[in-house]
Amino acid sequence: MKNKTNIVKSLILSCTALLSLFCAVSCTTTKNLAPVSPISDDIQWLYLQDGIDYFCNQKQLVVCKIDLSKIRKELFYSPVKGDFSDWQDGIDGLKLAKEKNLTVAVNTIPFIQKNRLPFSKQKPYGLIIQNEKNMSEANSRYAGVRFFYNEKTKNLNCRIYDDQSTIPSKGTIYATGGYWVILDGKEILPFKDIKDYRTAIATSPDESTIYLLYGKNLSYPDCARIFYSLGASKAMEFDGGSSSFIYIKDNLYLKPPLSRKVFSIIGF
Repeated sequence: MKNKTNIVKSLILSCTALLSLFCAVSCTTTKNLAPVSPISDDIQWLYLQDGIDYFCNQKQLVVCKIDLSKIRKELFYSPVKGDFSDWQDGIDGLKLAKEKNLTVAVNTIPFIQKNRLPFSKQKPYGLIIQNEKNMSEANSRYAGVRFFYNEKTKNLNCRIYDDQSTIPSKGTIYATGGYWVILDGKEILPFKDIKDYRTAIATSPDESTIYLLYGKNLSYPDCARIFYSLGASKAMEFDGGSSSFIYIKDNLYLKPPLSRKVFSIIGF
C-alpha cells in the first residue's frame, strides 16, 4: 500500500513540475516577444498590379491592400467538393496559388481534422457559400466575410458580419467563416494579448477595399490597431497559428516554420 502511495505522490510531483516548467516557458516566451511596430502615416505601398499594393515590414508583417473597383482579376477561392459532410484533402497554399497564377493569396477558414496525422483529411469549422450555395453549416459563434456585387456600382464589394449565420446566400459570390471580429468602427475589441502567427482581413467603410494581413508575434488587438491605422472600419481574424500564410507573386511566400495544409484560400 505504501509503495502505491509513493508512486502516486511521485506522479503528482512529476506532473506539477512539468506544469510549472510549461507555465514558465509560456510566460517567458510571451514576455520576450518584440512589441508591434506602429505603421506610420507615410507608409510606402509597393505596386503589384492595378488595384493591388502591399507593404512588408522585414517579413514580420505583410499587409496587402486591394481596391475591388480597380482589380482586373476575379476573386479566386478554393472550391469545396461535395458538401460539408465530406472530408476533404488539405490544400498546399503555395502550390495552388502558383497553379492559378494568383497575385496574392491567404488562408481563410478554421477546420477540423479527421485525425492528428500530418496529411489528415479536413472539414471546415464554419460557413462556406459558393455562388449562392451553402456548402457548410454556419457557426454563429464566429464572424464571416462575404463577397458580392454592388447593385449600384456593379463592382465587387466585401462585407464582414459579426455572426456568420446571418450571411445571406442570395447574391453571394463567396463567403467564408473565420474567428471573431476584432475591429468595429473605431472600437478595438478586447481580447487577451496572446501572440502568434495571424491571418486577418479588414474592409474600408464603403466596402470597396479590403486589407489582407499576415504577421507573426501578433495578438488580435495588435492586428486591430494595424487595420485601424490604415483606415479600415471592420476587421476579423482568419485561422492563425500553423495555418497562417500569405503569398505575393514573385515577391513573398511567408508561413510558420511548422506549417500545415489548410482547408481553403482566397486570392486574386
